[in-house]
Amino acid sequence: IASCLVGSEMCIRDSYYIMLNNLSVKKAILYTMVGKYSTIIMQTVFSMILSRVLTPTEFGTVAVVSIFITFFSILSDLGLGAGVIQNKKMTNEDVNNIFSVSVYLGIGLMLIFVVLSYPIATIYNDKVYYKLCPILATSVLFNSFNMIPNAVMLKEKNFLSIAKRTFISCIVSYAVSIGLALQGWGVYALCFSQVMSSLMIFLWNEGSVKLKFHFKADIKPIKMIWGYSFYQFTSQTINFFCRSLDSFLVGILFSKADLAYYNKSYSLMMLPISNIPGVINPVLHPILSEYQDNRFEIYKRYQKMVRILVILGSLISVLCFTFGDQIIYIMFGDQWDEAVLPFRILSLSLIPQFLTNTIGTIYQSVGETKKLFHSVIITTTLIILSIVMGAMMGSIVTVSIMVSMAYVMSFLITFYLLFQNVFGYSFETFLKPMKSDFMIFVVVIAIVSLMPVFNDIWIDMSVKFAVYITYCLLYLILGKRYFQIISMLKSK
Repeated sequence: IASCLVGSEMCIRDSYYIMLNNLSVKKAILYTMVGKYSTIIMQTVFSMILSRVLTPTEFGTVAVVSIFITFFSILSDLGLGAGVIQNKKMTNEDVNNIFSVSVYLGIGLMLIFVVLSYPIATIYNDKVYYKLCPILATSVLFNSFNMIPNAVMLKEKNFLSIAKRTFISCIVSYAVSIGLALQGWGVYALCFSQVMSSLMIFLWNEGSVKLKFHFKADIKPIKMIWGYSFYQFTSQTINFFCRSLDSFLVGILFSKADLAYYNKSYSLMMLPISNIPGVINPVLHPILSEYQDNRFEIYKRYQKMVRILVILGSLISVLCFTFGDQIIYIMFGDQWDEAVLPFRILSLSLIPQFLTNTIGTIYQSVGETKKLFHSVIITTTLIILSIVMGAMMGSIVTVSIMVSMAYVMSFLITFYLLFQNVFGYSFETFLKPMKSDFMIFVVVIAIVSLMPVFNDIWIDMSVKFAVYITYCLLYLILGKRYFQIISMLKSK
């Protein structure tokens, strides 16, 4: 809730009806969507409550530690979860041994996280981290315990159980957080929410996935998948630092309130990214990995999926940019007004982020995590330089501008490398059908930017609404984008 952390949810979605182990892609997507979007609704409601009970400074305090929580989650996985899904020859005993290693790894990471409280408190000059880090170390432990069971559930395509687990753990953890916040627990209310969520998932996994722990674990199964998992892990790690550097620098160079404003705008912008292309991330890798040698088929289906993502990204990006102030005020309240401009700026990068967040699953499914790693190295360098420049310019607004520009450039680079190195097709040919979408997007954003701001909030919203509805009608119906979406949904 306080975090801008996104993880590396990169996925794709084809529109064809693939039957695999008696479960279709559409049904799997449906299960995932119901669980995910039900959770989003609950998270949104709870976040709206907490944002009015707690202060931006309290959110900023927890956001600092949340950055490290996500990094330790990546360390606890080491790319082994994706390796378990990808490798179809692995036995149950192999998985048990990998799980056993992850248990020992989790215990070690928990102890390291406790020790980390001292340098964190020193860097951010706040003794509260002496208490927060040991509490959140419990979350690090359970996150590690959950990694391999999560991968097993995905590999077995147990999407309905995952959806139920996600929804229930969300309700319980947020209910605890709100109850503690109303009792005046402040930052600790946010911390216990994270601990409760990881604990609930652990308890559910214990009842659903029957893995056996071996005191003397065999590491040979890890060697089976390490060539694949290593590049997956390094790509995730680099992507994490790239995604978290802006929050890290804002937390050090600016106030905790500034960090909270930036995190709120960033996490709100990331909602459609992680929950539209990202909603099928757990579904596509287990299924597409079955067809890892058929790159041409993946290419054809990916073209159609990207086309739909561009349309959805355009509609949502214009919506967020147009109604940015109303969205922030309604969701979080007037005390978060300084998050409005960063949110509007960051929303301009939604289309390229919609697309770049689909690339990882393509590389994973065809077994080319090494090429994914090379692509991540290039784009990460660009994004890091942009973030540093934005931070040196002195405000969260300049950071937002440079981050948005970096994601646009990252999209161009990553897609060029994907089509040249993996598919062997021209990137220009792929991009050509979408040029009109980008041109229309630029024109509409320019019109909205030049619109006057009316003092009466209802008049202002009415004018914006009329402009947005006009844009949607022209773009979807006259531009025939609506029929493309319907055609894709009906396809088998």
